[in-house]
Amino acid sequence: MVTSYGLPQCLDWVESASGWRERRGQLEPGRGLGIGCAHYVSGAAKPVNWTGEPHAVVNLKLDFDGAITVLTGAADIGQGSTTICAQVVSEVLGVDMGRVRVITNDSAVTPKDNGSYSSRVTYMVGNAAIEAAENLKNVLIHAAARKLDVAPEDVEVDGETYSVAHNKDAALDFNAVSKEALTDSGTVTVKGTYTVPRDFQGGKYRGAGVGPSMGFSYAACVVEVVVDEDTGEVTVDRVWVAHDWALRSTHWLSRDRSRVPCGWAWDRRSVRRPATNPNQVCRWAPTCSTTECRVSLNPRP
Repeated sequence: MVTSYGLPQCLDWVESASGWRERRGQLEPGRGLGIGCAHYVSGAAKPVNWTGEPHAVVNLKLDFDGAITVLTGAADIGQGSTTICAQVVSEVLGVDMGRVRVITNDSAVTPKDNGSYSSRVTYMVGNAAIEAAENLKNVLIHAAARKLDVAPEDVEVDGETYSVAHNKDAALDFNAVSKEALTDSGTVTVKGTYTVPRDFQGGKYRGAGVGPSMGFSYAACVVEVVVDEDTGEVTVDRVWVAHDWALRSTHWLSRDRSRVPCGWAWDRRSVRRPATNPNQVCRWAPTCSTTECRVSLNPRP
């Protein structure tokens, strides 16, 4: 099920920014333009284990010093999910990210997670982290209401400040609210879960579980290359890339990761040989680290 489709906007941007229509086929010999586009899943909607359990669970623990511990079974295998979890919790609660630490992979203390596969962690574990942070925020609002002697709905939150809506002078900082929340209880632990809606998991026909996702990201790219007609040397002169997904960190990821495929494009004809390249593990992909790259982000509403 596709509920948001941003590929046309991405194509429109790279076409306009690169001057594709005006310049294609009109460049001097040895110089050319190429275009490509892509869409990519945000995790397989059909779980690998059909147990009925949530696809992701995140626990949050609040300590007396105002620190927040995120407990998740999601393994960070280099994709940055540990940072994402901290960013999500920090943003929902409005606290400095320095308050948040993430514990992963220790099944003795962390809740279950379905695994780091199919590019699912940011979407599924991120949504579970959002729910957990919202639950903790609700606890803190009620604690602030008790301390300020007002109804919870009269409490406004601005970053790490909890104040009375009609009296900004009556306010508490995050540490004071945390202390109030922990008074008598001694500990505050909340959880958040995420399960893919059944409507997104595919039908009951054979193969329906292959391919469905909760959301897709889209991208389009135009490259301008120069080919030395005497030596065959190829130079990627400029790159224009548009990405329809998220704002935080995406600008740098789009810019830097667009360079790697440029190198791979020249390297894809590698041949497996028993002695020199038996499994392609040691195959190197050249990068284009000096290429000028323009990026456009098209975040969805």
